[in-house]
Amino acid sequence: MFASDAEFVDFANAPDQQQAIKGTDAIRETWGRWMEPFDELSAEVEEYSSAGDFVLCATHWVARGKESGMSIDLRQFDLYEFRQGKVVSATLGLRSKEEATEAAGVRFLD
Repeated sequence: MFASDAEFVDFANAPDQQQAIKGTDAIRETWGRWMEPFDELSAEVEEYSSAGDFVLCATHWVARGKESGMSIDLRQFDLYEFRQGKVVSATLGLRSKEEATEAAGVRFLD
């Protein structure tokens, strides 16, 4: 679903990972590293908004660490830009719809 040269930015990234990466291989590797330390990792999209080529997701992330048992329960906004049916840009970890609107340069309808 990602274009081969897609850009991926994660503002909620782990300290040992880059905040911005490019390309499907790097995205796949990053997702693998994200999933590795967790027994459970899920993301539920609670709301979608769209404007032009952008889709904004109000996302609820839940995870539990394999070794630590530590729980993560996080709500954030994740922004995706599409071209020709593929994601060309993904920005995760935005704090608000307003922040996403500024990042995309478009206005999302409520």
